[in-house]
Amino acid sequence: MLGLDLPHGRLKSVVDPLERGNFKKALTEINKILKKTPTYAAARVLKALVLLKSGRPSEAAVLAEDVIRACPTDESTLSTILCYFRETGQSAREREYLKAALEKCPNREDLLICLFLNQVQAEDFSAQQKTARLLSQQFSSRMYIYWMIVSTLMQADDNPDLGTRMFLPLAEKMLLREAIANKMEKHMEFQLLLDVLDRLGKHKDALDFLDRKELIDRLDESDYRCDYSDKCLKLCASLDLWERAFKLAESKLFQSPNHWNAWKCLLDMTVDCDSHELSSTRLTRLYSLMVDLIRDHPKVRGPQLARLDLLASLTKRGQRLPSDTNAAQCLSLYLDTFASKPVCAFDVAYLIPTCLPEVVERTDFLKAVVDEVEKVNITFPGDSKQIYRHLCVYQIARASSHNIPLDQLIRTYLAYAPGRKSIVDFTQKLGDDHANPGAVDLCPADGFLLLALSSLVEQTHTMYSSCDSFGSALLAAYWTQYLGISHASNNHHFRLRLCSLFSPHCLACPDLSLSQTNRLQIKQLLYVSLGYFLVSPAPMLTLWAGSTPSGPLPDNNTPVLGLYQRLHVLSGSTVSEAEEGILAAYRRSAYTRVREFTQFAKRLRHADVFLTARLELMYWQVAVMPDDFDSVLECLSDAVKELDLVLL
Repeated sequence: MLGLDLPHGRLKSVVDPLERGNFKKALTEINKILKKTPTYAAARVLKALVLLKSGRPSEAAVLAEDVIRACPTDESTLSTILCYFRETGQSAREREYLKAALEKCPNREDLLICLFLNQVQAEDFSAQQKTARLLSQQFSSRMYIYWMIVSTLMQADDNPDLGTRMFLPLAEKMLLREAIANKMEKHMEFQLLLDVLDRLGKHKDALDFLDRKELIDRLDESDYRCDYSDKCLKLCASLDLWERAFKLAESKLFQSPNHWNAWKCLLDMTVDCDSHELSSTRLTRLYSLMVDLIRDHPKVRGPQLARLDLLASLTKRGQRLPSDTNAAQCLSLYLDTFASKPVCAFDVAYLIPTCLPEVVERTDFLKAVVDEVEKVNITFPGDSKQIYRHLCVYQIARASSHNIPLDQLIRTYLAYAPGRKSIVDFTQKLGDDHANPGAVDLCPADGFLLLALSSLVEQTHTMYSSCDSFGSALLAAYWTQYLGISHASNNHHFRLRLCSLFSPHCLACPDLSLSQTNRLQIKQLLYVSLGYFLVSPAPMLTLWAGSTPSGPLPDNNTPVLGLYQRLHVLSGSTVSEAEEGILAAYRRSAYTRVREFTQFAKRLRHADVFLTARLELMYWQVAVMPDDFDSVLECLSDAVKELDLVLL
């Protein structure tokens, strides 16, 4: 979407086909309009946009620049010119144009708003604060006051030293003035004050504001009903107000035993307590609450997971566990109850080494749960609950270095997917043309294949020195690839993982990946990757991410470059969406989200996780895996060829 806001209806016949991608029809319609009114400035710039989208940038630039030189300020022309600047990536020129337009029309509210939003995108926090101040002084909307306050807060992030001494106290002063004068009308405005007080370490002041019932009631009436119990719990924990925190958390947990914020607050206040006597009293009350809720809600994860978390924390600190408590029994109960849930392995995999620190005890526990699950007959291969239970046990065993043999993983996989026991005829396999583009999730049984992939990755370091290891890995790779991909050709996540594994030089298997990027939900992948793999790019990464093709790509030996450039374009569109989220937060008065969205957009601009992962794999292949210098040279020469292609 171009985001054109044109008040005149006669240009709608051009905008509609233009936004739908029908550039030929859009050009026909705009030529009709210009034939009647050849000097119509908005129509001329709109034609430049059509030409730009049609792949004729030179003609578009000549037409647009002719109008831009006159610096028209009417609403329609301004909207099309700003859109032209955005589409051509000329943010700085957009800003200068708006400043020139404001010199001609200094009291135009719409021009000031456009300038402010442009400065937001440029992350020029000082300039946007000045623009917001002008808006608040000239126009009566209270939104502009908060734009100014948020702009002040953003400068605190940009300069932490000045932030603590000047920007945060200044924002606090402005917000306190609003609160004391009863001018706050929305919960977002009040939450902004709470966030500032929290950042300044004034937790008691923030809690005092939350205790002002008349203020909360007035905001509930004018805006919507808002529950501040989680915020209260956090502040009570910061102030070590145990009694108040326990009563509040207890009431929340009786309503919802899965309320993890309440559990976390009580766990932190119990385990981190400095006084042994206080800690013992708190532990007794907390553990009693856990036991009661586990008894009353045996199928709810929250109380049992909180108990495991508590036992792990106490064990890690060398403190005594509550009487009659056995960590292994608690873990077994949790697995028996929740192993059929896909999330169970992630719940307990990394608690096991902490709850069972002794190697012998941990090994016995893992051996017992593995033996138990392998005794179960697979009566219904497609039963997802049974698959997840079996997979969960293998996952937690592997996370605790209790490895499952590759052949056992493959046999278990085939037992749950008996239809994949025979190698498919490649001439008749399900092709990409018939694949469901929406099917990107892993099938339950594919989890065993992913465990096999992990095992293969761990074994690769011995390939150069052990023929048996190489043969075993090659055989497992063969079965994993053909049994996985051939029968699930629309499973893009799985295919991309295989690309990384089977790439001979870690950058040389993009052909398979390249064909997948058209249908991949790139935004989903980038967002998920950010959660697990926050990157700090090296200069080489920045150079690659910024490379753009100067002409059509040659057909030979450039799939890597094509893959990177396509991923860069797709991730660039994701960055644009994130930046739009910042603007929307200002427009919709979601002030507490501005900082979060801005930090996210900054991270996303450098989060080409595919590139980063491949660079790390290449480093591993070149600098870590080889056993001798000659092997290093052989790998390095192939890697340099790939890099030369990328940097052309």
